[in-house]
Amino acid sequence: MSNDWRLFREQEKYLYGATLVQRSYKPSSPFNDHDHCEFCMGKFGYGADDLKYGYSTEDNSIWICPKCYSDFSARFAWTLKNRQA
Repeated sequence: MSNDWRLFREQEKYLYGATLVQRSYKPSSPFNDHDHCEFCMGKFGYGADDLKYGYSTEDNSIWICPKCYSDFSARFAWTLKNRQA
């Protein structure tokens, strides 16, 4: 998986060992209506086809979809904090 196309941002530099929270989606900023998975660019938002839940950093600034969380959680040694609504 070291040549996985989803690792194009060198995410290990800023996400290795991060604490994540599983939660329903809410925008990271009041100035936008969606976010994207940090790996696959899946869209989180309120549209019919958008992702509605996933994993985010504690400050809600970075979102990760369930598939990418499953694929990368061991590699990135993430800690999962209690689920939030």
